[in-house]
Parts: sequence; structure tokens; C-alpha cells
Amino acid sequence: MQFAIIYYGTDATEDSEKRGLNLFKNWVPPAGFKFKSHHAFADRSGGVAIVDVDSPETLMEALTPFQAYNDFTVRPIVDIEAAVPIFDKAIAFRDSVS
Repeated sequence: MQFAIIYYGTDATEDSEKRGLNLFKNWVPPAGFKFKSHHAFADRSGGVAIVDVDSPETLMEALTPFQAYNDFTVRPIVDIEAAVPIFDKAIAFRDSVS
């Protein structure tokens, strides 16, 4: 399952920034967690990652080491090629009901 993870730093101190970055540089993602892309916001407030995860437990395992340093918003996502037929089906259903 794919997720968009948007995160913002919770503490703008230099020590916190150093600690969080050091944790990330030494972290190994758990099995079943794969980055498809990962980007930092240019204003250095946080970032966004698109990940493929095999279970909610794996997602939790991946994020928990960083919860002291970041606020996370995690949203399931669907590839647009798969989403468009679902949108069409929903529109057809709504159109069928008077």
C-alpha cells in the first residue's frame, strides 16, 4: 500500500536538528518499507515522502523513531491510473440515482 508522508519538525533548535538528522542518517528502514521518493521542503520546515509499505505495523515501526522530532500526516494514496476508473464509477453511480 502506498502512502504520502508529510512531516514538519517540532523543535527548531540547533541541537534538535542535529540529533534528528543524525538519527535519520543512521536509520535503516524496516523490511517492507520502501521509499519511492523523498523530498525536503526548500524552507527546511520538513518534507514529504512517498512510500510503499506492506502493513500498518511496518509504517508505525518506520515512523516511531522520529516522532520526538517530527509531526507526521500520513495519507493513503492511489496511482492516478487506478484512481480515474474509480472516479468514473462513482460518477456513474451518482448519475444513476435520481
